[in-house]
Amino acid sequence: MAKTVTIIFFIAVLLTGSLNLRAKAQAAENMETFFDSEVPGLRIVVNATSITQPNGNVSVRLGIYPLAGVEVNVTRFSFTIYGYNKGEVKTPIENRTREPFSPPLQYNFTFNVPGNIWGTMYGEIILAYIAETRLAILPIKDLKCGFPMTVVENIAFEKLQEDYKKLNESYNLLNYSYWQMRKFYEEINQTFFENFQMNLTLESLAALNNMMQQLRGAKKDLDNTRTVAAILTVTTFIFIATTIYLALRKPKEFY
Repeated sequence: MAKTVTIIFFIAVLLTGSLNLRAKAQAAENMETFFDSEVPGLRIVVNATSITQPNGNVSVRLGIYPLAGVEVNVTRFSFTIYGYNKGEVKTPIENRTREPFSPPLQYNFTFNVPGNIWGTMYGEIILAYIAETRLAILPIKDLKCGFPMTVVENIAFEKLQEDYKKLNESYNLLNYSYWQMRKFYEEINQTFFENFQMNLTLESLAALNNMMQQLRGAKKDLDNTRTVAAILTVTTFIFIATTIYLALRKPKEFY
């Protein structure tokens, strides 16, 4: 029993670890390096979520590292992320600042994208620092680094594109059906013309229907005439038969 419990516990641990590794791998797959550059005395690296949606989250990983042989003291740090309101108006949606520090610095944070923001976001880092080496001291004031960042999908536009695609597919199907029906009509019209010497139209169908009604009336009159003729024939036959019978039955005269 104890062995069974131990085995079950071991399997649960393995499954939990596997799920955590998969989640981390999926998160890493959705991350992209948007900025990796050296400035005087520093290397700055920015990784962030590559694609998101309005009301979705964006994860950011910022790294600031001193170059070899350089001692850096940062006196001002500001990281502002801009989005585009309805894809048009540049609007700040996230801002991070820190107290003075000495790199290296690894700074991770997550923020939510407003529902009215879409398009490519823009990141801007402003730094003021002092870079010191054995040979010189270099003060840097208000160094700006700007770069495009996460793409926020335009859900409304993409839905419109999807609806347009479906509508276009429906149109193509209807257009195909229309040409199939037109071809079928032309074949029927050809057969109709060969039989009635007229095109297949509502007027020609009405004329044929009227002719059919007239023919039915004539046929009915002909059937009535035939019936009357048959009655007259039978009556005449009976009359002749009766006359012959009476003639044969006439009493003989005695002289």
